[in-house]
Amino acid sequence: MRNMKRFWLLIFVAALGQLTFYGCGKSEEQLVAEREAAKAKAEGERKAQEQKAAAEQIEAAIRMVRESLKDPVSANFKNVRLLRDKPLLICGEVNSRNADGGYGGFTPFVVFKIKEDGVREMYLGKGEPDPSAPANAGIFLLKRCQ
Repeated sequence: MRNMKRFWLLIFVAALGQLTFYGCGKSEEQLVAEREAAKAKAEGERKAQEQKAAAEQIEAAIRMVRESLKDPVSANFKNVRLLRDKPLLICGEVNSRNADGGYGGFTPFVVFKIKEDGVREMYLGKGEPDPSAPANAGIFLLKRCQ
């Protein structure tokens, strides 16, 4: 008799536990919504990392252009943009003081990576492209930026 009471008590507790936790599980819609939210969050984080990397590349290109100028402090930049990350191609325009102390107007520039070791090249100026001549690769790329 005592074992029978224990048996029914265990059955009752188990049934009560089932009733208590019934409905606590998530529906299929909730699970799908959570998965979609996790995907959206991961995508947002990936885009934020890409934007940060692009901003760093652009800042490095601006520093490189500044270092090539006679008066780096006076440099004004506009239309600076990352056209491609791989291979690196950053375009823009710069205006800085010349040797006479005046501004000569905005001049287009392109910064590009030509080797896997991270070496960057830069072309500053205007000109007509000659894609058959490797020395004029900067001019050719500059035309692609416009």
